[in-house]
Amino acid sequence: DSFDPNEVWVFEANSPAVLGLQQSTVTVTASDLNGNQVEAQDLSNYTGFAFGPSLSLSQVTDSAGTQGALASSLSASGSRIVFSSDGQHGLNTNPDGNLEIFTYDSTTDTFDQITETVDGSNGSPSVDAAGQRIVFVSDRDLVPGMNSDGSLEVFLFDGLSDTFTQITNTDSSAGGNGGPKISGDGTHVAFFSDLDHVEGRNADGGVE
Repeated sequence: DSFDPNEVWVFEANSPAVLGLQQSTVTVTASDLNGNQVEAQDLSNYTGFAFGPSLSLSQVTDSAGTQGALASSLSASGSRIVFSSDGQHGLNTNPDGNLEIFTYDSTTDTFDQITETVDGSNGSPSVDAAGQRIVFVSDRDLVPGMNSDGSLEVFLFDGLSDTFTQITNTDSSAGGNGGPKISGDGTHVAFFSDLDHVEGRNADGGVE
């Protein structure tokens, strides 16, 4: 079967919990933006009967035209998905088609738009185990006055307090930050950067 490109999909495996370690490998083949064929595999371990679990694959997003969804992250329970998109997803809150951060709650079958910006972009989201704290990169001034130069910074969104925190504060001409990942308990954030965040440790500007 073929998958619609640039959408978010959920692969689920369920089986009775009995002794016996099983493995399942999911392989997805698609074409990149240049038309080249690419392939990715995901190996999952689970406990269940020897004949394996029941499997299901569901499409979460259904974007219009050339719009799409990218870079999704899943909470520990699997009920909350965070992704970046230039689409609407039934909310009609992104009329300019900017790349924004969205969430999907599978328990209520509802979408929510986290960022609402003009121009620029917001991407690479990562959500904690509880599905409440989200880190991502953005070149927008989400904390007024903190990113007026439009640098690519790492931000944290707290769903409980509905607030943004800017984690990095760098000069747009000096370099950038990317690929943030948040720990399961939401207390630590890892990311890569070519900047000297710890004075003297990255003076050569390598991507660390």
